[in-house]
Amino acid sequence: MKKLFNWAKRIYQRLLEKRILAKRRKGTTYYVPDDFRFEVITDKPFTFGIIGTGHVFDRWMHDMLMLPKEANIRVKGVCAGKSNTADEKAEKYGIPIVYKSYDEMLADPEIDAVYIATPNNLHGKNAVQALNAGKHVLCEKAFTANARQAEEVLKFVLSIIILSFT
Repeated sequence: MKKLFNWAKRIYQRLLEKRILAKRRKGTTYYVPDDFRFEVITDKPFTFGIIGTGHVFDRWMHDMLMLPKEANIRVKGVCAGKSNTADEKAEKYGIPIVYKSYDEMLADPEIDAVYIATPNNLHGKNAVQALNAGKHVLCEKAFTANARQAEEVLKFVLSIIILSFT
């Protein structure tokens, strides 16, 4: 695992050294490396979908509601294994859409990123599923249940990074 992380770190450092910048596309968000910090530039609202309604959901939504309007971030929809909890959370926080399945939410082109609020043992599976759909992923600790799942997610992320800069 340590070798894999060191390998990832070396690739990231090489990309920064080359100063490869993401191309700006109309109506999209892009990230520009700048001394290991990232500046987010948005031309449209950055839209989240939420997978799951676990314990962390309420805390995260509370924080989202505290963001100023100028942040231009919104939550479009939620999807949970138990649809009644998704309906309750959507009503409580004013989330406009309750998706019937994760795949339905991940297929929505307006969803830019996914916040994972499922139990820890599902984080790795949900993260890879969202990454496969081309979504950004926000997942708190533990982002996987074990080292094997962490390696799978990391390999997947690194393959995306390498392909995007070739």
